[in-house]
Amino acid sequence: MSITGKVGSSNATGYYGPSTSYISVGTADANNSVTIYWVEDSSWYYIQYPASSAPYRRMYVQKDKIIANGTPDLYTPSLHTNPPTGGTRYIVSNGGATLHAGPGFDYPFAIAMLRGSAVTYFEPQKENNFAFVEAVVNGKKYRVWVNAVYLSATAPTSSTATIFASACTTLTNTISMAQRNANATYIRDSLMSQGYTKNAACAVIGNMYQESGMNPGIWQSLDNTSQGYGLVQSSPATKFLNWAVDNGVISTATSTTIDALANSSNKQKLMDAGLTFFMASMLDATSAGKQWYKPSEVGATNNSGYSMTAHQFMTSTLSARTLAMVFHDHYERSKDSKTAIDNNRGTPAENFYNNGSF
Repeated sequence: MSITGKVGSSNATGYYGPSTSYISVGTADANNSVTIYWVEDSSWYYIQYPASSAPYRRMYVQKDKIIANGTPDLYTPSLHTNPPTGGTRYIVSNGGATLHAGPGFDYPFAIAMLRGSAVTYFEPQKENNFAFVEAVVNGKKYRVWVNAVYLSATAPTSSTATIFASACTTLTNTISMAQRNANATYIRDSLMSQGYTKNAACAVIGNMYQESGMNPGIWQSLDNTSQGYGLVQSSPATKFLNWAVDNGVISTATSTTIDALANSSNKQKLMDAGLTFFMASMLDATSAGKQWYKPSEVGATNNSGYSMTAHQFMTSTLSARTLAMVFHDHYERSKDSKTAIDNNRGTPAENFYNNGSF
């Protein structure tokens, strides 16, 4: 059972686990109220900060930094890590999964993990159907929350969906319109499972249609790693390639290894990597290189007239056509005219929203 408390007279650094070896979540400001969920290892409180106004985040803070109004429950995760209840779980959702600093999509993003990645589930910690897990990404440890429907005690098979991809250039996209529609359906469903509205998911798809023709293996200039690559034409391509190596998608950050995956029988692995990287780049300022900024933050043209956080965009119910321009202004930031953006990104977004096809 949770109790209340407050931060002491100095700011407190929060971590994603009960040790300074975990990644820092942020800072809880001095004298502010918090909710305390448990004490762990006798010296760490697991808290929610701030206590009374969103956006909330949950984190571990050293016990001597917090003044508690009572005695919180003792929590020992090691008691809950043996199958069949706790223990190893695998991400099985198509497109990977986002993990958050609290039990819900509205809590701050922490990390994104690929389909097939293993985590440790600390049973019976579950809230709002989000499970409390420990994840290791690029050697960094996090205790975070993930939608429990994404987890399974059994690793997913290597491929469960038909994905179309090929190594080619944007000038000579080799996947057909029917194949683009199939890929777009997979992307829409994957994003909506991550908390995107249908409107926002289709807005992303409208932009991907212009950037890559829905081909996750496409190059701006074939095998040129200094230019764009993939669904949203991440530039330089090494942003994605280096991330893919760090996350075990490919062995080396070269055009040869990624092209082999694009031309393999397991194209879903490339699609899921592209989607997981995209989700991270919307929100994460480190591992994937944050790409989402309000136009005023980077001096970009605001064609849509809207200024949004990534979460506001993801949950928006504005039309898919309007959100396609919002996405462009906040993420892609091309030099296209407003008319070109509307025609080339807004129209396919609207078409896919209405018809499930371009």
